[in-house]
Order: sequence, then C-alpha cells, then structure tokens
Amino acid sequence: MIRDRTESMVEEWRRELPGVDLLDYTLIARMRIAGALMADGIDETAKRLGMAANDLLVLLALRRSGPPYRLGQSELQRRVMVTMGAVSKRVDRLVALGHVVTEADVDDGRVRRVRLTTSGRRMTDRAMPSIAPPEQLGRALHALSRNQRTTLNALLQRLLASYEKDND
Repeated sequence: MIRDRTESMVEEWRRELPGVDLLDYTLIARMRIAGALMADGIDETAKRLGMAANDLLVLLALRRSGPPYRLGQSELQRRVMVTMGAVSKRVDRLVALGHVVTEADVDDGRVRRVRLTTSGRRMTDRAMPSIAPPEQLGRALHALSRNQRTTLNALLQRLLASYEKDND
C-alpha cells in the first residue's frame, strides 16, 4: 500500500468510528494538503518578489485577463475570491508599488478599473514559472503518468464545476 500522511488519519478514524465510509474525507484531506503545497509555492514566490501572496494573486488575475490587462474591482473580487474590501486594500498596495493603476471606466466614469502596469506584468512573468507548480508538488505530480495527471485534472474540474453550479 502507498502511504501518505492521510493514511494515519484514516487508521485513527477507522479505530474510533469503525464502519464509517472515509472515502470522501480522505479525498478532501488530500486536496487540502495539495492546495497547501501550492499556496506555499505562491507565498515563497511572492516573498522573493517583495510582496504578499494575496497581492500577487491580484496581479496574476490581471495578467491572465489578456490585453489590456484591465478589470473592474468586482471582476477582480470574483477572480481572487475575496471581499470587495480586501480587493480595495490589495489594489491600494499594488498602486503604491507601481504594479497597477486605477482608471475611470470609459463607458461609466463612476466605475474604477484596475490595470496592470509594465512593472506588474514583469512581476507576473517572473513569478509564473516558479508558481506552476512549486518544485515539491511538481516532483510529486510526476509520480503520476501524464495520462493520470490528465484524468485527475478532468475529475477535479468536474467536481469544481458541479460545486460552482450548485453555489452560483
């Protein structure tokens, strides 16, 4: 049997609550651990670039939006999954660092758009190779064949799409 840190939790629960189906619990536990490893990679990369991980996530959302790398704050909120207040604080920090600027919307002057600057674009382009995926998780992913990684990706996509559909 292949063992990971989740197996000891499973053994403990089997001892404490025999007969309880632990499959869903172990799936969630393993996804959380993998997510934490990914978050560690983002944290390390952001720190190396002199910023907070949460600020880097805003830059990455703007960068992947494509030219002109500009989004409204409500769209940024949706993409980085935080409150509007958190987006505003992050944008203010990034403006101070020179990585973004805010501009009035062309169609509605009351709406503010956040645009990635050249400096912000350079930051994201430096960050991405070390984020996706962090070295430890990247090595671990290669314990799976390319077909297995493709299958895992498709299964996780299906799981999240179903969750998002139910929670929209």
